Amino acid sequence: MRVHDHVELLAGHNSRGEPVLEQVPADRLGPSRFRVTATPGLAWGCAAGDVLDVQPDGTFEITERGGAVAIHVTGSVDASIVGRLHDEFAPLGASVEAPPDLRFAVVTVEVAQGFAAIENAVERAISGAVEWHFGNVYDDQDRPLNWWT
Repeated sequence: MRVHDHVELLAGHNSRGEPVLEQVPADRLGPSRFRVTATPGLAWGCAAGDVLDVQPDGTFEITERGGAVAIHVTGSVDASIVGRLHDEFAPLGASVEAPPDLRFAVVTVEVAQGFAAIENAVERAISGAVEWHFGNVYDDQDRPLNWWT
C-alpha cells in the first residue's frame, strides 16, 4: 500500500482574518511541488491530478493540469444527494467524496466527458436546497480559464 504525502492548501481566511488551510493528499514531486491525488473540498482552483507549486503560506500555482474538472456541491447536502451524485456520475467514471458531516460534496470528473454531460449529471442529482459550482473552470472574475482547450 502506497502512503501519500499531504500538502496544506490555502482555502481562505476565517472571520478573524486568519488563514484556513486544507490538508489534501498528494504525491511529493519536489521540495514545493505536489501532484494532488484528491480534489480539495475547500481550496478551490485545482482538482485531483493537477501538479502544484505550493508556497509555505498554502498559496499555490498550478503548473500542470491533470485533466479533471472539480465540482463543489454545497448547501443542504445529505446522504441521498451524495447517493444520487454517485449514481449520476458513475457512468462518467467520476469520483464523489464528502466528509462525514456532509458540509459539502466534491465530484471529480475528466473534462473529456464534456461539459454538457457533466452539467446534466449534476442537475439530475441535486435538489433545490443544494448549490453547485465548478471549482477549477472559472477565475475570480467568472471568466473561463480555458485550460481544457
